Amino acid sequence: MRLGRAALATGWSGNVDFMDKSNALLVDYKLIPVAAGDYPESEGQVWAEPDVEHAASLARWALDNPADLRDMTRRARHDIVMKMGDRAVGLRMLERLKALDGRRDDSGAHD
Repeated sequence: MRLGRAALATGWSGNVDFMDKSNALLVDYKLIPVAAGDYPESEGQVWAEPDVEHAASLARWALDNPADLRDMTRRARHDIVMKMGDRAVGLRMLERLKALDGRRDDSGAHD
């Protein structure tokens, strides 16, 4: 996305922290339980099974709508830079450090 390329991914889990329908091609899914033995500590876990037909339709849309796709990839690049770029991350780190510094008492000790 940062490189201005289209992104197609399942619309569930960590990637939706930075992907949405305005900046990425999010594939519909169905949550299914992870079977015992398929994954360590799988009890109670679910897997997002992507809808392959929906993924194909999104890919077709991308091929059939190059101007709209360009707009989407521009938005994606902008969103990534603004949310995940060096400056954005640095400012969040600075805010967190200031908050931690504000938690010190007069002796300089931490809570």
